[in-house]
Amino acid sequence: MNKWDRREVLAGLAGLWALDLPAGTPAAGDVGVAFRGTVEERAAAAIRLATGKEPAPFFKAVVSPRDVVGLKLNCLGGRPLAPRVELVEALVRFLVRAGVPEERILVWDRSDRELQRAGFDIRSDGGGYRCQGTNGQYDKEVVESRSVGTCFSSLLSKRITKLINVGVLKDHDLSGISVGLKNYYGVIHNPNKYHGNNCSPFVAHLADHPHIRGKHILTVVDAEICQYNGGPAYRADAAVPYGAVAASADLVACDFWGLREIERIRREKKIKSLEAEKRAPAWLAVAGEIGLTRVRPETLRVADDRAGG
Repeated sequence: MNKWDRREVLAGLAGLWALDLPAGTPAAGDVGVAFRGTVEERAAAAIRLATGKEPAPFFKAVVSPRDVVGLKLNCLGGRPLAPRVELVEALVRFLVRAGVPEERILVWDRSDRELQRAGFDIRSDGGGYRCQGTNGQYDKEVVESRSVGTCFSSLLSKRITKLINVGVLKDHDLSGISVGLKNYYGVIHNPNKYHGNNCSPFVAHLADHPHIRGKHILTVVDAEICQYNGGPAYRADAAVPYGAVAASADLVACDFWGLREIERIRREKKIKSLEAEKRAPAWLAVAGEIGLTRVRPETLRVADDRAGG
């Protein structure tokens, strides 16, 4: 089908909820997932598996030395349910090798406090990459993105020109999952307003704004652990080791993959599916309807570095 039809897309999502899909092939896929090597090696492999290019050539093709590249982290859960410093600094090195000056790389989240809780040092000037929170500095004017009316972080609206989404693999008590797109709730002043109806259509509608859709170049997921229930906060009794880094140049594909993996682990743990708990992420279907992705949940291609041995 050339156009997204909600009934067919929801049926495709239901297939993800119900089935274990094959891991795919070592060739580039919609999502690259790497389990082997150091954190930096896994990050490089995930990008290569997702894009068909090594990190430096990939970034050189999509960013320039004049860009300010923002790495939006998801640090809400604190350690260990936040992107690791080692992974983030590996991404910084890839960007530098692609010609982006280190001082034009901004690692950021909602607040300095959340970043510090996740192990990051705050640095707004001096040498090295920048690391700081929005800290309440939002635009004065409300802008609309379909059903969402909000004020964006001024770091994103006024400073950042290219955007990397750095998320984690976790369940969310309202949105179903928080892997990729949901992380962008951390760039607006009023996310609490958009948690009704399992955050649908709001997660997708927010991501459709040019500040996000127009700047996003890559999603990277730190999947060292999988929080399969009880999110968005960390709960040791509902988390398991996973040991991977995932990446996609598509805005939404990592969410399809994350949903698949969270539901698979929930089945292994013999707990209800997100659909049965009435918190399935229907906003994924909305993302397809409005053109945020060309990926189909029923044909998701995952390139896994363990394929073929």
